[in-house]
Amino acid sequence: MPKYDGATPTRPDDDTYTYSFNGWDPEPVPVVADATYVAKYKTALKEVVDPRDFVFADTGEGYTLCGYYGSASRVVIPETYNDKPVVSLEKWAFFNLDNLVSVTLPNNLRKIGEDVFADCDNLKHVDFGNGVQEIGFMAFDHCPSLEAISLPDSVETI
Repeated sequence: MPKYDGATPTRPDDDTYTYSFNGWDPEPVPVVADATYVAKYKTALKEVVDPRDFVFADTGEGYTLCGYYGSASRVVIPETYNDKPVVSLEKWAFFNLDNLVSVTLPNNLRKIGEDVFADCDNLKHVDFGNGVQEIGFMAFDHCPSLEAISLPDSVETI
């Protein structure tokens, strides 16, 4: 099976959509000859989110998103804050946000804390990106509109 050891492919966001890496086309198969693979991306509709609606804490290696206080229904969490990666979501960061319908997580996010999205009654879609390694206890507790999620292979602990 071919293996790619480079940086995760990225595609710049445009005015309407955000893009997150979603595998290769064609799907990798055992090598029998030269092959070309093209990165595939998931798209998410971009909604204007005021950066002041986020609260961050510096962890040294990057930032933890501690809270979101906006009213957007579709939230895209930024890849970076103050030129450092956003690496985790703090406990209760999106707790009880009834207006939240969709959230897109950055590829460099490693940890989702406990109860992060608990009681988000209208949350229907979560795009995990491909870097999440840990999902905290009851992170999606009481999210009745969330019927299914697709976890990336990077998840090690739930």
